[in-house]
Amino acid sequence: MEKSLTLEHGGPVELFEINFDSPGVYELLGSTGVGKTSVLKGIDHLSGKNVDLTVTDGYSSGQVKGFGVVAPIGGRKRRKGELDVEMLDVERFSLSDLVDPPIKNPVAADRHRIKALISLRGVDANPADYYELVGGSAVLEKMLPPDKIQTDDPVLLATRIKAALDGMALSQAGSGEHEMTHARSAMAEFEGVDLTAEHDSATLQQAHDSARRRCDLLEEQARAAVLATDNQILAKESLRKAEESYSGPNVMHANEDVMHAKGSHSTLEARLNTLKQAIEDTERKFRETNHALRGAQAALKAAEQHHNTCQLWTDTLREKIETPDPADVAEAASHAIESSENLENGVRIRDALGSRNRARVHQDKAEAFLTQANRYRECAARIPDVLTTLIDCDSIRAASVDGETRLVVDHKRGKMTLFADLSDGERVRLSIDATVPRLAERSGPSVFAVPQRIWQDLAPSDKSEIDRYAELNNIYIVAAQVTDGALRVARWHQVEQIPA
Repeated sequence: MEKSLTLEHGGPVELFEINFDSPGVYELLGSTGVGKTSVLKGIDHLSGKNVDLTVTDGYSSGQVKGFGVVAPIGGRKRRKGELDVEMLDVERFSLSDLVDPPIKNPVAADRHRIKALISLRGVDANPADYYELVGGSAVLEKMLPPDKIQTDDPVLLATRIKAALDGMALSQAGSGEHEMTHARSAMAEFEGVDLTAEHDSATLQQAHDSARRRCDLLEEQARAAVLATDNQILAKESLRKAEESYSGPNVMHANEDVMHAKGSHSTLEARLNTLKQAIEDTERKFRETNHALRGAQAALKAAEQHHNTCQLWTDTLREKIETPDPADVAEAASHAIESSENLENGVRIRDALGSRNRARVHQDKAEAFLTQANRYRECAARIPDVLTTLIDCDSIRAASVDGETRLVVDHKRGKMTLFADLSDGERVRLSIDATVPRLAERSGPSVFAVPQRIWQDLAPSDKSEIDRYAELNNIYIVAAQVTDGALRVARWHQVEQIPA
């Protein structure tokens, strides 16, 4: 393997060469503008990617050569050869995206890092990654409109799905609380009601009707007894007065007189028909007897009326008055009142049972809504797990921290240490660690270019740690540090021994 890198006529660099003796960090040194960045771009240019690297003024072309490849700068020549090392796809991912993205908001910066890690795998946003979580494509399509699902940004898709799940959880929780309000209202309607008492409408109505009929019957009998008693007192007084005031014949004598008069009348009437010569005497006698007959009939009528009146009062006096026991009447009235109250209580119980049933229905609905809300919350909480699967990195993962999706690592400070809270050196080392497995079929060395703005701010201890990591993992890392003097290169552990 060719273990060197040569930049000819690239940017401000006319000719510069790096000889890679062993894996580790090779630091480009020199003042501002001497070409450190051009050398770093030359490494990316070797991988075949388009980079902003121009030909040195005064030259028609230039080239980058190293690791088995010659990559022209400018002109129409094509890149030749095959790389002997593994390099990053810089168009898809840069260490800067993961180590120190130019975003101030820490949550937004972590989203950028997660997107960078996923893009490092060559994975695009795919709604199918969330089908199992949400319950299928149909469910996801109901949660989000097509224009929200169709995106090539996997973090944006995850954010939208999480927001939809959170919104649905909030909606379900609101519906659950609404149903619980109805349930509490329904439960208040039967508070204090004995639901075990008799409440069948037909049974209570039958008992009430029976009690009412008995009460009405006894009350009618009591009123009739009072009326009968009053009638007997009146009859007794009237009978006395009638007997004292009447001076005529009794019915029997009056009837005998009528019968006698009828006989005489008949005899005279017969004689009148046969004795024409005695008409005048007979007519006179007839008138007399007829007058006596009318008087007798009147007396008979008066006697009969007197007799009937007395008989009526006598009969009234003979009637047996059955007065109900006042205790029975009071008991019947009390029973009737009780049955009426039972009837009304039955209505209350039936209404209460209906309220209880409604409360149960609302409670069941509330539980269903709250269960669904919890399920949506659980699904939303698992969104970082899907992103972690997409990241597919042993050392870095996505997790929910204070309701936000953040990038975390297992660290001596804790298992949920924020990646952003790590030191610069730790972030660089972990970023390289996450990147190395992505290099296809990696069996030999790898080459990384670390941007100057990242490397130069690292503490010496972090740089030493990265250097050891590169040595152990067969990685050639080219970094840059602003110093005085011309462009030069040195192994990290030799930097302090090189004069400026």
